[in-house]
Amino acid sequence: MADEFIRVANEADLPPGEVMRAEAHGNELCLANIDGTVYVISNECPHASWPLDSGYLDGEEIVCPGHNMAFNIPNYVKVSPYDPGMKLYPVKVEDGGIWVGEG
Repeated sequence: MADEFIRVANEADLPPGEVMRAEAHGNELCLANIDGTVYVISNECPHASWPLDSGYLDGEEIVCPGHNMAFNIPNYVKVSPYDPGMKLYPVKVEDGGIWVGEG
């Protein structure tokens, strides 16, 4: 069901400027806290398939640990026609938790 949200982490476990790995709806996810706003993206670099949770945030960009390519999370655009895309999942932060929808 597309409207189903699953709790994947505690809000306190993801301070601003940090990323972490989680799983929901059968997908590996990367959670990122950018200036107090939580984003949830697929945990795979759209360029070279490295796990993005092993990278780091630089402002609004997540930097891939494999080749240092950066992707702007809130304003993501494909880097090439061959880029499969980085999926942005619906997220809500409530009751002290981070909840992710199927998207």
